[in-house]
Amino acid sequence: MSLFRLLHEDSRGPQYRGCPFINAAAEFPEPGPVATEIARHRGRLRELFARAGGPLVVAPGRLDAIVALYGGAMSAAHLDRDPDVVLHAAEAARRLLDTGAAQAHPRRP
Repeated sequence: MSLFRLLHEDSRGPQYRGCPFINAAAEFPEPGPVATEIARHRGRLRELFARAGGPLVVAPGRLDAIVALYGGAMSAAHLDRDPDVVLHAAEAARRLLDTGAAQAHPRRP
């Protein structure tokens, strides 16, 4: 998934500080303009993954899981100072999609 590849590249830079929206949510927890922008960002992120992955991503629960993997990877790459955690999250997302594909198209004997 190219979104994970882009995140991996970004997280390798010396200025990487994790997700600015997660950071903003910690600083501004109350409802208001910051919370509104965070919600918009989350919606756009979901749309990006849904478009990128097609029907396998939008199956019930799968989109939520992939967005959670991406968000967790953003944070972990910064907190653990290890950008390769993004590659591990990408592999988990790929396995999730592979499982969905196998369920959608079972092999016939």
